[in-house]
Amino acid sequence: MDERGRLRLPAPIVMRNDLDQSGAKFMLALGMGGHLVLYPANVWESTCERVLKLDDFDEEQSQFKDMFFQMLDTVDLDGNGRFQISSHLASAVGIDRDVVISGRGDRYYIWAKDVFEKQKPSGKDLRESAQKAFASYKQQTTAANKTDEGLQAA
Repeated sequence: MDERGRLRLPAPIVMRNDLDQSGAKFMLALGMGGHLVLYPANVWESTCERVLKLDDFDEEQSQFKDMFFQMLDTVDLDGNGRFQISSHLASAVGIDRDVVISGRGDRYYIWAKDVFEKQKPSGKDLRESAQKAFASYKQQTTAANKTDEGLQAA
């Protein structure tokens, strides 16, 4: 990140998203793990739809919506493929200069380099997390399939 708080998107990200750099729009949000999340415009639309479906009359859901949208900025790429990271988002995750950008499928995480290095998993951590995640996923899909079967039988 430069002294003005601008970050240049790496060329592979620009190419992968078929961007003509100047004027490309992204949404930059506070992530849930000590990082920022950079959403390409098309990905943001589906994410936003999910959040907007939450119930404003449910206190927890409404509170999450408020926090989510408070820590959000629209960012545009300039002619050099750079965008501005606002001071409130940068300070929320400890970014001051050196950053790491990591891909997460259809979005990108932006980390303060020192935070990334501290949270970087080992191979063992990754294996244990995968085992838990896939076991949880299997339970959810099994339960959903049973519900679907029950609905079809009725």
